[in-house]
Amino acid sequence: MASEFIGEVTVRSSEQGPIVATEAIAKAGPLGPIGPGQVLVGPVTIRLDGDGRGVMIGGSPTEPATAKIYLDGKTGDITVRDHNAIPVLRFDSQFAVLDIGGLGNEGDIRVRNAADATTIHLDGGSGDITLSNGDAAEDFDVSSLEEATPGTVMVLEEDGRLHPCSSEYDSRVVGVVAGAGSFRPAVILDRQAGAETPRAAISILGKVAVRADATYIPIRAGDLLTTSATRGRAMAAEREQVATGAVLGKALSKLDEGVGMVDMLISLH
Repeated sequence: MASEFIGEVTVRSSEQGPIVATEAIAKAGPLGPIGPGQVLVGPVTIRLDGDGRGVMIGGSPTEPATAKIYLDGKTGDITVRDHNAIPVLRFDSQFAVLDIGGLGNEGDIRVRNAADATTIHLDGGSGDITLSNGDAAEDFDVSSLEEATPGTVMVLEEDGRLHPCSSEYDSRVVGVVAGAGSFRPAVILDRQAGAETPRAAISILGKVAVRADATYIPIRAGDLLTTSATRGRAMAAEREQVATGAVLGKALSKLDEGVGMVDMLISLH
Protein backbone atom coordinates (compact mmCIF):
# COMPACT_ATOMS: atom_id res chain seq x y z
CA MET A 1 0.00 0.00 0.00
CA ALA A 2 1.31 3.43 -0.93
CA SER A 3 2.21 5.81 1.86
CA GLU A 4 3.61 9.29 2.28
CA PHE A 5 7.06 10.02 3.64
CA ILE A 6 8.70 13.36 4.31
CA GLY A 7 12.45 13.52 4.82
CA GLU A 8 15.78 12.18 3.67
CA VAL A 9 16.28 8.51 2.88
CA THR A 10 19.46 6.65 3.75
CA VAL A 11 19.77 3.41 1.79
CA ARG A 12 21.83 0.55 3.17
CA SER A 13 22.69 -2.84 1.73
CA SER A 14 21.06 -5.92 3.24
CA GLU A 15 24.31 -6.65 5.12
CA GLN A 16 24.32 -3.16 6.66
CA GLY A 17 20.93 -3.43 8.27
CA PRO A 18 17.53 -1.80 7.67
CA ILE A 19 16.74 1.42 5.88
CA VAL A 20 16.91 4.50 8.10
CA ALA A 21 14.77 7.63 7.63
CA THR A 22 16.39 10.77 8.99
CA GLU A 23 15.10 14.19 10.02
CA ALA A 24 12.28 15.56 7.87
CA ILE A 25 13.55 17.97 5.23
CA ALA A 26 11.74 17.56 1.91
CA LYS A 27 8.87 15.57 0.48
CA ALA A 28 10.13 12.44 -1.25
CA GLY A 29 6.76 11.31 -2.60
CA PRO A 30 4.69 8.12 -2.31
CA LEU A 31 6.75 5.01 -1.65
CA GLY A 32 6.43 1.82 -3.62
CA PRO A 33 7.37 -1.72 -2.53
CA ILE A 34 10.46 -1.86 -0.36
CA GLY A 35 12.96 -4.72 -0.61
CA PRO A 36 16.26 -5.23 1.24
CA GLY A 37 18.14 -1.96 0.99
CA GLN A 38 15.81 -0.52 -1.69
CA VAL A 39 13.43 2.42 -2.01
CA LEU A 40 11.11 3.10 -4.97
CA VAL A 41 9.81 6.66 -5.30
CA GLY A 42 6.86 7.27 -7.66
CA PRO A 43 5.08 8.09 -9.88
CA VAL A 44 8.38 8.71 -11.74
CA THR A 45 10.48 5.71 -10.80
CA ILE A 46 13.60 6.42 -8.79
CA ARG A 47 15.20 3.30 -7.46
CA LEU A 48 17.90 3.45 -4.82
CA ASP A 49 19.44 0.02 -4.70
CA GLY A 50 21.53 -0.55 -1.60
CA ASP A 51 22.53 -4.06 -2.63
CA GLY A 52 23.56 -3.03 -6.15
CA ARG A 53 24.77 0.34 -4.87
CA GLY A 54 23.09 2.05 -7.79
CA VAL A 55 20.60 4.81 -8.60
CA MET A 56 18.13 4.29 -11.46
CA ILE A 57 15.89 7.11 -12.74
CA GLY A 58 13.10 6.28 -15.19
CA GLY A 59 12.50 3.01 -17.02
CA SER A 60 11.59 -0.24 -15.35
CA PRO A 61 12.11 -0.26 -11.56
CA THR A 62 13.69 -3.71 -11.80
CA GLU A 63 15.78 -3.44 -14.99
CA PRO A 64 18.88 -1.20 -14.84
CA ALA A 65 19.33 -1.56 -18.62
CA THR A 66 16.11 0.44 -19.20
CA ALA A 67 16.82 3.30 -16.80
CA LYS A 68 17.04 6.73 -18.43
CA ILE A 69 19.84 7.58 -16.02
CA TYR A 70 21.83 4.90 -14.23
CA LEU A 71 24.50 5.71 -11.65
CA ASP A 72 26.49 2.58 -10.84
CA GLY A 73 27.83 2.90 -7.31
CA LYS A 74 30.02 -0.19 -7.62
CA THR A 75 31.97 0.84 -10.73
CA GLY A 76 31.44 4.60 -10.66
CA ASP A 77 30.01 4.46 -14.21
CA ILE A 78 27.21 6.76 -15.45
CA THR A 79 24.84 5.87 -18.31
CA VAL A 80 22.19 8.09 -19.91
CA ARG A 81 19.75 6.63 -22.48
CA ASP A 82 17.55 8.25 -25.12
CA HIS A 83 13.83 7.59 -25.70
CA ASN A 84 14.73 4.37 -27.53
CA ALA A 85 16.73 3.13 -24.52
CA ILE A 86 19.98 3.50 -26.50
CA PRO A 87 22.95 4.65 -24.38
CA VAL A 88 23.92 8.14 -25.62
CA LEU A 89 26.17 9.26 -22.78
CA ARG A 90 28.48 6.84 -21.00
CA PHE A 91 31.17 7.60 -18.49
CA ASP A 92 33.57 4.75 -17.75
CA SER A 93 35.33 5.57 -14.49
CA GLN A 94 37.85 2.73 -14.74
CA PHE A 95 39.42 4.18 -17.91
CA ALA A 96 38.19 7.79 -17.48
CA VAL A 97 36.42 7.61 -20.87
CA LEU A 98 33.36 9.69 -21.81
CA ASP A 99 31.35 8.51 -24.85
CA ILE A 100 28.68 10.82 -26.29
CA GLY A 101 26.21 9.65 -28.92
CA GLY A 102 24.89 6.26 -29.90
CA LEU A 103 23.12 4.25 -32.58
CA GLY A 104 20.85 6.61 -34.52
CA ASN A 105 21.73 9.56 -32.29
CA GLU A 106 24.99 11.38 -33.05
CA GLY A 107 26.85 13.08 -30.23
CA ASP A 108 27.60 16.79 -30.11
CA ILE A 109 29.37 19.00 -27.59
CA ARG A 110 28.70 22.74 -27.55
CA VAL A 111 30.58 25.17 -25.34
CA ARG A 112 28.88 28.54 -24.83
CA ASN A 113 30.14 31.86 -23.54
CA ALA A 114 28.47 34.24 -21.11
CA ALA A 115 26.35 35.67 -23.95
CA ASP A 116 24.97 32.15 -24.63
CA ALA A 117 26.72 31.97 -28.01
CA THR A 118 28.42 28.75 -29.09
CA THR A 119 32.20 29.23 -29.22
CA ILE A 120 33.28 25.59 -29.59
CA HIS A 121 31.28 22.88 -31.36
CA LEU A 122 32.35 19.23 -31.65
CA ASP A 123 30.03 17.64 -34.22
CA GLY A 124 29.88 13.85 -33.88
CA GLY A 125 27.94 13.50 -37.14
CA SER A 126 30.40 15.23 -39.44
CA GLY A 127 33.52 14.86 -37.31
CA ASP A 128 34.06 18.62 -37.49
CA ILE A 129 35.40 20.86 -34.73
CA THR A 130 34.19 24.44 -35.13
CA LEU A 131 36.00 27.23 -33.28
CA SER A 132 34.68 30.79 -33.36
CA ASN A 133 38.07 32.50 -33.14
CA GLY A 134 40.34 33.21 -36.08
CA ASP A 135 43.90 31.89 -35.93
CA ALA A 136 46.30 29.29 -34.58
CA ALA A 137 49.03 30.50 -32.25
CA GLU A 138 51.96 29.01 -30.37
CA ASP A 139 53.75 30.24 -27.27
CA PHE A 140 57.36 31.36 -27.76
CA ASP A 141 60.01 32.80 -25.48
CA VAL A 142 60.15 36.56 -26.04
CA SER A 143 62.60 39.28 -25.10
CA SER A 144 60.02 41.10 -22.98
CA LEU A 145 56.26 41.14 -22.57
CA GLU A 146 56.28 44.94 -22.71
CA GLU A 147 57.47 44.82 -26.34
CA ALA A 148 55.38 41.79 -27.32
CA THR A 149 52.14 43.74 -27.71
CA PRO A 150 49.33 42.29 -29.86
CA GLY A 151 49.93 42.84 -33.58
CA THR A 152 53.71 43.20 -33.26
CA VAL A 153 55.83 41.47 -35.93
CA MET A 154 58.38 39.19 -34.25
CA VAL A 155 61.69 37.74 -35.48
CA LEU A 156 64.04 35.14 -33.99
CA GLU A 157 67.30 36.52 -32.55
CA GLU A 158 70.56 34.76 -31.61
CA ASP A 159 69.47 34.41 -27.96
CA GLY A 160 66.72 32.03 -29.05
CA ARG A 161 63.97 34.48 -28.15
CA LEU A 162 61.60 36.49 -30.31
CA HIS A 163 62.13 40.24 -30.63
CA PRO A 164 60.18 42.91 -32.54
CA CYS A 165 61.46 43.21 -36.11
CA SER A 166 63.73 46.15 -36.89
CA SER A 167 64.93 45.63 -40.47
CA GLU A 168 63.40 45.17 -43.90
CA TYR A 169 62.91 41.76 -45.51
CA ASP A 170 64.11 39.84 -42.43
CA SER A 171 64.01 36.09 -43.14
CA ARG A 172 64.07 35.39 -39.41
CA VAL A 173 60.42 36.46 -39.16
CA VAL A 174 58.27 34.01 -37.16
CA GLY A 175 54.83 35.59 -36.85
CA VAL A 176 52.67 38.21 -35.17
CA VAL A 177 51.78 38.56 -31.49
CA ALA A 178 48.21 37.24 -31.23
CA GLY A 179 45.14 39.14 -30.05
CA ALA A 180 45.15 42.46 -31.94
CA GLY A 181 41.99 44.06 -33.31
CA SER A 182 38.94 41.80 -33.43
CA PHE A 183 40.93 38.59 -33.87
CA ARG A 184 41.64 36.08 -31.13
CA PRO A 185 43.50 32.76 -31.38
CA ALA A 186 41.29 29.69 -31.58
CA VAL A 187 44.16 27.39 -30.57
CA ILE A 188 47.29 28.15 -28.53
CA LEU A 189 50.01 25.49 -28.57
CA ASP A 190 52.92 24.81 -26.20
CA ARG A 191 51.56 26.58 -23.12
CA GLN A 192 54.08 26.01 -20.31
CA ALA A 193 52.87 26.71 -16.80
CA GLY A 194 55.54 28.20 -14.57
CA ALA A 195 57.99 29.04 -17.38
CA GLU A 196 60.93 31.10 -16.11
CA THR A 197 61.29 33.22 -19.27
CA PRO A 198 58.54 35.52 -20.58
CA ARG A 199 56.39 33.88 -23.25
CA ALA A 200 53.77 35.20 -25.65
CA ALA A 201 51.29 33.64 -28.07
CA ILE A 202 52.48 34.15 -31.65
CA SER A 203 49.97 33.71 -34.48
CA ILE A 204 51.44 31.43 -37.13
CA LEU A 205 48.34 30.52 -39.15
CA GLY A 206 45.04 32.20 -39.97
CA LYS A 207 43.68 35.76 -39.87
CA VAL A 208 45.23 38.41 -37.63
CA ALA A 209 45.58 42.16 -37.25
CA VAL A 210 49.17 43.36 -37.68
CA ARG A 211 50.88 46.63 -36.89
CA ALA A 212 51.93 48.10 -40.23
CA ASP A 213 53.81 51.05 -41.72
CA ALA A 214 52.72 52.56 -45.05
CA THR A 215 55.31 55.32 -44.95
CA TYR A 216 57.47 53.44 -47.47
CA ILE A 217 54.65 52.45 -49.81
CA PRO A 218 50.86 52.29 -49.48
CA ILE A 219 49.49 48.87 -48.51
CA ARG A 220 46.65 47.52 -50.63
CA ALA A 221 44.45 44.49 -49.97
CA GLY A 222 46.19 41.53 -51.57
CA ASP A 223 49.74 42.87 -51.12
CA LEU A 224 52.36 40.58 -49.66
CA LEU A 225 53.69 41.89 -46.34
CA THR A 226 57.17 41.61 -44.89
CA THR A 227 59.13 43.09 -42.00
CA SER A 228 59.98 46.78 -42.01
CA ALA A 229 62.70 48.91 -40.41
CA THR A 230 60.02 50.43 -38.17
CA ARG A 231 60.25 48.36 -35.00
CA GLY A 232 57.59 45.66 -34.80
CA ARG A 233 55.72 46.70 -37.95
CA ALA A 234 55.08 45.14 -41.36
CA MET A 235 55.27 46.80 -44.77
CA ALA A 236 54.37 45.92 -48.36
CA ALA A 237 56.90 43.60 -49.99
CA GLU A 238 57.51 45.44 -53.28
CA ARG A 239 60.96 43.90 -53.96
CA GLU A 240 60.00 40.34 -54.84
CA GLN A 241 63.57 39.30 -55.54
CA VAL A 242 64.58 39.79 -51.89
CA ALA A 243 61.23 38.89 -50.29
CA THR A 244 61.67 35.12 -50.53
CA GLY A 245 61.77 33.68 -47.02
CA ALA A 246 60.77 37.01 -45.49
CA VAL A 247 57.09 37.15 -46.47
CA LEU A 248 54.83 37.30 -43.44
CA GLY A 249 51.43 37.12 -45.09
CA LYS A 250 48.87 38.76 -47.39
CA ALA A 251 47.06 42.00 -46.56
CA LEU A 252 43.27 41.71 -46.24
CA SER A 253 42.75 45.45 -45.77
CA LYS A 254 44.52 48.61 -46.86
CA LEU A 255 46.61 51.33 -45.23
CA ASP A 256 47.15 54.37 -47.47
CA GLU A 257 49.76 56.18 -45.40
CA GLY A 258 51.47 56.41 -42.05
CA VAL A 259 51.24 53.68 -39.41
CA GLY A 260 48.20 51.69 -38.37
CA MET A 261 46.65 48.24 -38.23
CA VAL A 262 46.10 45.98 -41.23
CA ASP A 263 44.15 42.74 -41.33
CA MET A 264 46.33 39.96 -42.70
CA LEU A 265 46.22 36.29 -43.64
CA ILE A 266 49.40 34.74 -42.28
CA SER A 267 51.39 32.90 -44.94
CA LEU A 268 55.04 32.54 -44.04
CA HIS A 269 57.21 31.89 -47.08
